Amino acid sequence: MIPQLLAHLDITHVSVASHSGGDIYLMNFLLTHPHLLHPVQPYICFFAPWVHPTHSRMSYLLATQLLPASLIGKFGSLVKFVNQDVIPLVGLSGAMVNGIGSSLSQADRAAAPVALTTPSASGPQEHVNNPHESIQDLELDDPQAVDELRKHIAKFMFAEGVDGFSMDTQLFLKRSVPWCSSSLVWNDFDDAIQLLSRTIKDDNQLTGSSRMWMIDCFHAENDQLVGEKGRKWFNEIWAPSQSYKYRSEEVKGTEHDFLIDPKFGASNAWLQRVSETWHTLDPIAATP
Repeated sequence: MIPQLLAHLDITHVSVASHSGGDIYLMNFLLTHPHLLHPVQPYICFFAPWVHPTHSRMSYLLATQLLPASLIGKFGSLVKFVNQDVIPLVGLSGAMVNGIGSSLSQADRAAAPVALTTPSASGPQEHVNNPHESIQDLELDDPQAVDELRKHIAKFMFAEGVDGFSMDTQLFLKRSVPWCSSSLVWNDFDDAIQLLSRTIKDDNQLTGSSRMWMIDCFHAENDQLVGEKGRKWFNEIWAPSQSYKYRSEEVKGTEHDFLIDPKFGASNAWLQRVSETWHTLDPIAATP
């Protein structure tokens, strides 16, 4: 799908990034379409990359290996099970968990994001006539106000269809289809990185170039899905190579879900490095 989309948009080269389980899709893209990256200095970025529980050794995730795939696939209907056990599998941890149970259990959910509400003097909630006035009154520089807003993310999210969570959960746990694409076979990220290194080397020999891929990884300080063992495993599988340069950074004060929040700086650093990479592009090779 991605090559067709880029062709439609008349885009010849891109930098790519992923968050959490998106690393599975990102790795397949790198192995299948390396020619779509920067022609001189390809740049890739991982945010809180997902690691299978066989490596992270997170006990509650290991326990899911005992569950049948059909049960994990019923994400939308098993409210209590989702709230207590499956939520962490799809990247909903920390502050995002608050209020999910009540949001899911409402019998009459809206088909679109719920309306903003505000407490009335008599107790019950009333719809805000002008949401923009309410938003303008919020002090977004106040950390407590921002944390309170985050508690309502789940309410908006579950007002929409969430069937995709079930499929992603099965994928992340390797309970549905293999992680690899049909064209290139790999079982886990350690296999994929070795394959990627060979792909880069072969491509450089074919084109007569010496491209060094730049790969960044931003880890959350407190990652409830990957943990310390998972973070260490992911870093160590990037063995020193002449094909790429791997850099890893732990972002203080962050958790899995909100690592990309601009206030923590990782997303700003990522975009700045993307900009610096493209400034090195040979003007002759550049395409409008």
